[in-house]
Amino acid sequence: MLKKLKSDLKKRVGVYEWKKISDICPARIVQARAGQFSKDAYLFQVVVRIQQFQSISIYSKNGKLIGGDPDKPIPINEYVVFQKTTGPDGTPWLIYGKLEETKFLVPYKK
Repeated sequence: MLKKLKSDLKKRVGVYEWKKISDICPARIVQARAGQFSKDAYLFQVVVRIQQFQSISIYSKNGKLIGGDPDKPIPINEYVVFQKTTGPDGTPWLIYGKLEETKFLVPYKK
């Protein structure tokens, strides 16, 4: 994932400025999972929904606004996956990734 992020950053034009304006509501855990993957090691994952007003603007190398609007906050829903492992090679809580909200409904039959 880090390789992809670095590659994406190199492709960007200009300088991006991101601002959190305010929370729409408190962050909320929407899913939590745990599993044992060896005798003394566990994996924990938590998906947190974050709803905020944010603004983003893109400036050229000489400081001219070329995209976005720093004065126009937009509502954003983000789903961030945090992960932790325990055991001999345990890790602290880390951002594992982000999820996109599904745009379609899967039919459910009883």
